[in-house]
Amino acid sequence: MSLLFGVIAAILLGASDFCAARASRTVSSITVTRTALGISMVVAPLLMLVKPVEWRLHDVLLAGVSGVAMTAGLLMLYRGYSVARMGIVAPTSSVLLTAVPIVYDLAQGVTPSGLAASADGTVSAAPPRCGSSPSCSRRTRPAAQAAPRWGLCSASDPACCSASRSR
Repeated sequence: MSLLFGVIAAILLGASDFCAARASRTVSSITVTRTALGISMVVAPLLMLVKPVEWRLHDVLLAGVSGVAMTAGLLMLYRGYSVARMGIVAPTSSVLLTAVPIVYDLAQGVTPSGLAASADGTVSAAPPRCGSSPSCSRRTRPAAQAAPRWGLCSASDPACCSASRSR
């Protein structure tokens, strides 16, 4: 059952990400974020009917901080979608997102397992491939050229890293 819920969640998140990216092209990222959060505010309380919860102050404060951080993250993601291609913004934000738990563990004094550390490196091994392509637009070329500086070049494509660093 958990697998089914995981697949459904992945499909819904992907669909909402795609729709938000398309909407960010025509309306402001603030409007797209406000709409996404408005829908969440309607749907999320319905989940409390499925499983009763015990309210504790610590959990409420943590949820509030999490909500503010998520709102800021969505706003930045949708702003990225409005100025660059989804194929560049989505992988970059994914790599940065995978680094958050690892950095948190390091701050807490916990050494991440080899699997967790290598997973972050594996996710970042697929760089955008349009750094010097003539078909790359003026808006996406800077992001693709900056990818190697963010550690997004793969070992299988050293030309990507060297071409971008020489500029």
